[in-house]
Amino acid sequence: MCLLKNCTILIPTRNRPDVLARSIKKMIDIGMQNEKFIILDDESQDPEVVKKSVSVLPNARVYYNKPRTGQAMGRNKLAEMADTPFLLFLDDDMYPIALGNLPEILHNGNLPDDVGALVLQTVREHDGYREMPANLPSGTEVYSFLGGGVLFRKEAFTAVGGFRNFFCYGFEEPDCALRLWRKGWKLQAECSTVVEHYHRHGQERNMPEYFFLYSRNRIILHALDYPGFYGLPMGILKSIKQFFGYSYKVSTLRGIAAGIMTSFQHRREATKLSINKYREYQKKRQEQNQYFNDLRQKGIR
Repeated sequence: MCLLKNCTILIPTRNRPDVLARSIKKMIDIGMQNEKFIILDDESQDPEVVKKSVSVLPNARVYYNKPRTGQAMGRNKLAEMADTPFLLFLDDDMYPIALGNLPEILHNGNLPDDVGALVLQTVREHDGYREMPANLPSGTEVYSFLGGGVLFRKEAFTAVGGFRNFFCYGFEEPDCALRLWRKGWKLQAECSTVVEHYHRHGQERNMPEYFFLYSRNRIILHALDYPGFYGLPMGILKSIKQFFGYSYKVSTLRGIAAGIMTSFQHRREATKLSINKYREYQKKRQEQNQYFNDLRQKGIR
């Protein structure tokens, strides 16, 4: 029996067949083996191992992507391939451990029309840290999400153009969240649905690439989304500030230079907020962060 009606689970992966197999097993353990899955193999060294890992899922499709495109474009390709009105994005090291209200929401179609995405509770496997306070009421409007652990209404995802392909990974989520808000789509928390993140920061990761992309993309995010000429200098200053705390300084400097160049190359794609909208958005995010902190101080972690 399919638990998540009208939904396709979308997973990009690259060179982590063991991690992917572990996540699939975790989902089978809670009865998700009959869901619709699409897995995008982003040019893994051994695609046959990936296919073998996925073969235990009867309704799964695997696509081999070559050349490698990165997570942002990979997720966009997955969304294009899905034929359901809802899209559940997971990373290959993420898996639901409690479905909560999600099956009922999808079955009854009772998601408000202006909600573009449900932000699911994400908990790190190694230390139990939750991205949102445990008892945050369902339906609370939030302003950020993780690229894995979010259920999109496909209509909303398509309306804003999905993720910007050139981000690859790093800051593609806050960019997409801001563009959704700008178009009038809300992000709504659903903490009854819990996704575990088998998070091992720094392991199996190309660290020079990581620092390059995060320095570059921070600048692009500010240049394309923030008001007027204010965004680019602010993004540069923030990346320079991070430079002094990063270990991979050459990669960070390369990222800063690439961020400036890429921002000019894509300046016609800018979706800048007005100053008033920017202030409104920042105020809402600050209020959200304060609310989360207040709940955590009360012991609701």
